[in-house]
Parts: sequence; C-alpha cells; structure tokens
Amino acid sequence: MTSLTARMTTDDPNIGRIVANRFHLVELIGKGAMGRVYRAEDSLLGGTLAVKFLSQSLTVTPRMRERFKVEARTCAQLGQKSMHIVRVTDYGVGDDDIPFYVMEYLQGESLSEVISAQSIPLPRFLSLARQICLGLQCAHRGIMVDGQLCPIIHRDIKPSNILITHDNSFGELVKILDFGIAKLLQEDNGQTNSFMGTLAYSSPQQMEGQDLDPRSDIYSLGVMMFEMLTGKMPLQAETHTFGGWYRAHHFQVPRSFDAANPGLKLPKSLETLVMACLEKKVENRPQSVGEILNALVPLEERYTASRQIGTRIGEALARRNLHEEQHRTNQTLSLLEEIHQVATWPKDKPIAQIVFPMAYTRGNETLPTIWVMLSQEEVTNLQVNRLYNRIYRNFLCAPSPHPMVLW
Repeated sequence: MTSLTARMTTDDPNIGRIVANRFHLVELIGKGAMGRVYRAEDSLLGGTLAVKFLSQSLTVTPRMRERFKVEARTCAQLGQKSMHIVRVTDYGVGDDDIPFYVMEYLQGESLSEVISAQSIPLPRFLSLARQICLGLQCAHRGIMVDGQLCPIIHRDIKPSNILITHDNSFGELVKILDFGIAKLLQEDNGQTNSFMGTLAYSSPQQMEGQDLDPRSDIYSLGVMMFEMLTGKMPLQAETHTFGGWYRAHHFQVPRSFDAANPGLKLPKSLETLVMACLEKKVENRPQSVGEILNALVPLEERYTASRQIGTRIGEALARRNLHEEQHRTNQTLSLLEEIHQVATWPKDKPIAQIVFPMAYTRGNETLPTIWVMLSQEEVTNLQVNRLYNRIYRNFLCAPSPHPMVLW
C-alpha cells in the first residue's frame, strides 16, 4: 500500500460516496494489490480519517472477507499498543458488500521519498530506525487472539511502508503502514507457504516460502537501514524477476558501506549491526528486534548528546558574536556622531569633487572612513552606481563596512 497521503488523480466513482451512513469519501490517496485507501470525513464525530477497502479486482469470498476482518482487528490492536503503527478505529462492510476498515489519516512523507530526496544524517537515521524497531518489536511480541498470544510478522518492511509524520510534542514520528499481508502465527496451523512481500527487501526464507519468524522482518529491516544510510541497495539483482532476486538474496555478498558510498563516515559498530541483519542464515542475524535496539539506543544517545553540545556551543558563539557586533556598532555610531559634529575638511585637500580614504582617530580608537566632496544636490540624491561609473572608480562601489563622510 502506498503512503496514506499520496494524492492521486482519478475518476473514481467512489468519490463523494457515504459509507456506513457516516464516512464521506473525499479523495483517493492510495492503492495496492490488496485495497484502496480514501481520505474521508466523519459526519458523526467530525474529523478526517482514512478508509481502506478490499480491492474490487479480487474475488471476494467469505474466506477473503474473514482475512480482511482479521487484518483490521490485527491493525487495531497493534495501533493501540504502539504509537509507531497506524491506528485502526473502525471496521465494516459497505453497501456493495466490500469490507472496509477506518484508520487515522496521516500527513507526512514516506521514507522512500526522504531517501530519494537527500542523504539522512546519522542522528536522524538513529531516531527513525529506533522508532521503526519499536513498532516492529511491538508486533513481534504479539497480540491476543482468542485468548492466545500471537506474534505478528509484517512481511513487507520497505521504505514506502514507513511514513514520517510531525507531532507537535514528539517531533518526527514514525508510523509503520500496511500490516495487511501480515499473518497471525498460530501455534496450531502456523505460517503460510506462499510468497508475499517485495522482491528487493524479502529475506531468503521468505522467497523460499518457509515458515517465517521475526528474523525475516529483521533481514528486510537490514536492507532498508543500509539504503537509509548509503542511499544504495546492499544487493543488486541481475534481472528484476523472482529468480534474479532469489539468487541475489541467497548467494550475493552484500556490498560494504564504503563500496556503496566511499565518502560516508559512520561508526563501525553500526555497519556491523546492519551487516548482521543481512546474514543469509537466520541464526546469524540478531535474534530479536530488542537486540537491534540495544545497539542503536547507545549510539543515538551519544550522537544526540554531541549534537546538543554542538548546538549549545553554536548558540553561545552566536550570542557572543551578536554582543561583539553590537559593541562594534555602538563604537562606530559613536565615532560617526563625533565626525558629524567636530570633523572639518582636511586643509591639505582641495575643495573639489574628490574622494580619498582617511583614518579618523579618537584616543586609542581608529575608524577607517572614505571622504567625498560632492555638490549638495548629489549628496541629497546620491546614486552610488552612477557616481561610480562616472568618475569615482572603486571608491563608491562598496561603502560598507567603511562609513562614508560626504561634503
């Protein structure tokens, strides 16, 4: 599913429709293989929401409706447990017999947009990565389903499923989108044997259709973190096909940070962490998102502290420079006022249209000045460029920072 704020031009007949006598569909803002998302107004409680419908291109069977209902319930529980997962608030079936669920309307930009626009500074990366991990950790720890704790695997972690919003009190806030293809890992019937995900970010085990656990999401997270830090992908398939990516994920050695971005200077421990997430074998990766957080949090604390110290130093220097600049300005104004009141035209200079530099001294203070003899009319209607072009060459082209004394 694309970002919930991506605007789309369409002649969609659903625009203007009122769903469940409550949700007024205003705009199509996202669509994917599993469904379509609309910006909607809540006529009952007020406010803007997002409404997701099961794709009409799919054959809607009772099993599909039940799967969608489970998806809605999963997202609702996860959103209540973690501020880093999109929050679901309602569920229903439309007049056309298409299931839908209602979720918070998010304004921001996807991580894919951020990556394509600019490199991500290390302190910002650490903050975003920590929040993504917190959301994943919540899902992996599981939700209660029929009295059983069931861990949730996202199965499609990638930049376009990460939305970065702004919260007035929190600052940048990360939301993980589209748990729509996540599966409940029931102990009795377990995981799916079919491939679901995005080729470039899928783990080797996911491409094999194996039973998945949180370490599959950790592999996808490793691909995404590498891309966030370097702007490049760690692996490159020969062809953008299932077979091409299967070979890349199974046999290709991920490139190093230096190979991807030679000028990048990052802590070696961070590269080691990302490369561990990209291990082909699940037993060689971090075994939980908690392990990743244990490595990220100290780095964030260190670099956030360094940035705060740098900010404080910069603010102190700015205040000092402002004070010094104000002091110099006051001195200059004082000298200028004295020049205006007591200075006289030098006796060794002719009374004519001339320009000359002169150091004006008062006690231990000296002020560089430029003295100019002009007619009263030219003084009153001074046009620097015209005077410069006519006779004064470089004397009048830059009167700052040297004050100009006009006669």
